[in-house]
Amino acid sequence: MLGPLLVALADEFDTSIAVAGQLAAVTFITWGITAPLVGPVSDTHGRRPVLLAGLAIMTLGVLGSAAAWSYNSLLAFRLLTGMGAAMLPPTLMATIADILPAADRGRGVGFLTGSSWVGVAIGVPVVALLGKVVIGDVLDEEGRQTEAAINEVGGECLYVHLDVTDEGSWEKAVAETVSRFGKLDILVNNAGVGGDGGRLEDTSVESWNRTMDINAKGVFLGTKTAIPEMRKAGGGSIINISSVYGLVGSGASASYHASKGPLGCSPSPPPSNTLVIGSGPTQSTLELLKLL
Repeated sequence: MLGPLLVALADEFDTSIAVAGQLAAVTFITWGITAPLVGPVSDTHGRRPVLLAGLAIMTLGVLGSAAAWSYNSLLAFRLLTGMGAAMLPPTLMATIADILPAADRGRGVGFLTGSSWVGVAIGVPVVALLGKVVIGDVLDEEGRQTEAAINEVGGECLYVHLDVTDEGSWEKAVAETVSRFGKLDILVNNAGVGGDGGRLEDTSVESWNRTMDINAKGVFLGTKTAIPEMRKAGGGSIINISSVYGLVGSGASASYHASKGPLGCSPSPPPSNTLVIGSGPTQSTLELLKLL
C-alpha cells in the first residue's frame, strides 16, 4: 500500500521516492518518541485532556495532509499525525486500567488477531492489564515467537492457528480460548492487509476479494463468533483496528479504503469500538523503508 503512495507523492512534489519516504519515517519516529512520554503526561494532567488533545492533533494532521500545499507542509502534518496517533492507545489502556476494579485486573481474557510486532505492542499491555491473551494468525512461526515474547515478560499467552476469512477457523479458535481460560472478555480485530496499492481501474477481482475477505469479512466473522461467548461471560468489548484510510480517499489502494470502514453491532453488550490509527510502522512499511 505504501509503495504506490510514495511514488505518487514523489511525482506530485517533483522529488525522489527516497525523499518521499521521509514522510513515513517522520511519522514513525514521532510516534516512537511520543508514545513513552504519554503515560507520565496523562498521569499528571488527566486521561481525558490527553485523549482529546491526541484526537485533535491527529485529526489536524490527517486533514492537513489531505490539503497540504507543499512537501514541507505535508512533512509537518505527518509529524502531527504521528504525535496525535501515539497519544491514543496508551492513554486508552490507562483509562481502562483506571476504571477496572483492582480485584478484576489480571483475570480477563483477550483475543488478538495478528502476530506481527503490532501483536506484541498490543499484546504486552493487554497482558499487563488482563493477565491472559490469545493470539491468532496464519503465520505460525511468527505467532509462536510472539507467544514466547509475551510469556517471557510474565504474561500468559496462547497462540492458535487462525484464518480470519474462515468461519470454522474462528469457531475452533474461540473454542480453544474458552477451553483454556474459561471465557472470552475482549476481542481485538487487528489482522489486515494493505491491498495491491493500485488504482481502482487496475485492481483485479482477486486482489479486491482478498483485501475485503481479510479486512472486512474477517472482522465480521470474529465479531459474530465472539459475541455469544462474551454474553455468556456477562459482557466484554470488541476493538476493531481501522485506519484513516477508512475515512478519506486517495488515488491508490481502493480496496483498502473500502475495507476499513467501521463495523458496528447491536447496542446490547458487548460494545463494538473502532480504533482509527494514522500511518504506522506495519511490517510491510518497515520492509519498504529498508529499500529506501
